[in-house]
Order: sequence, then C-alpha cells, then structure tokens
Amino acid sequence: MTKKVVAWDFDGVLNKLPKPFELFMRHLGTKPFEKGWFKTLEGIFIREIIGRLPFILDDEIFKKIDWNNDNYVITGRLQRHEEIAYTLNKFPFVKFYMRNSVSVTESQYKIRINKKIKSELYVEDRLRVIRKLRENGINVKDVRKWTKE
Repeated sequence: MTKKVVAWDFDGVLNKLPKPFELFMRHLGTKPFEKGWFKTLEGIFIREIIGRLPFILDDEIFKKIDWNNDNYVITGRLQRHEEIAYTLNKFPFVKFYMRNSVSVTESQYKIRINKKIKSELYVEDRLRVIRKLRENGINVKDVRKWTKE
C-alpha cells in the first residue's frame, strides 16, 4: 500500500474552537468581511484571542485520520506557539510547520509548505484559505465536508 501525504490545519480542524469563534474564523476574509474594520479585527482576533484559548483536540477528526499515511500539520500560527507541537507530540505526525513571520500571509505559507511536502490532500476550515489554496493547485478539503465522508 502506498502512503499518501496528508496535511492538516490546526485551529478549527485538529483543535476544536468554541462555536462562536469557529463561525467567526470560518467566515473571516469572505464577503462581506473582506474589507474595512473586519481586516483590522481579524489580526487582533487571531493574535490576541485565538492564541489564548485552551486546546481542545477534536476526537472525531483524530479517529478518522489514517495513521498509515504521512501526516503533517501546517498551521498559520507563529512559531512562538510551539505548545502546539507539544500537544500533538503523542500522535505520529511527520512534522509540524508553523509560520516564522507575519510578513507571509497564512494562505501564502500554507501554499508554499503544501507544495514543498507534495501533499495529496490538505484539510482546512477557513473558506478564504480554501479558496486561495485551490486557486494555487492544492487539493484541499473543507473539514466539515471531509468529516461527513
């Protein structure tokens, strides 16, 4: 059996966010939330609020992961959030990728790393990121659709 290379987002996929945060994050960057004060709110929200929430690993997702594949984690969180790697250390992920700079957008970073590892599938929750990855030839699944398969 040939191993697949599968990559996973952290927040909203492996890490379950409380419902109001999940809905807010999912729709940030989509119309009508693309411009104006929502752009500023997005940066503050991600930096100051999401980064302070406790981790709640999503058991439903972890039960569905095929651990025979080469599984990676690619998160838009900055490397200073190294506790993600510690939290997931008990699972056989090949590698954890975290952005090292805010000068690269979350989407740009995820595109670059998915191409680098030659992922066959990336599982994501944010609609804007899903759209950007697809535009750049990355096979990406919306986590809500993936869990129903």
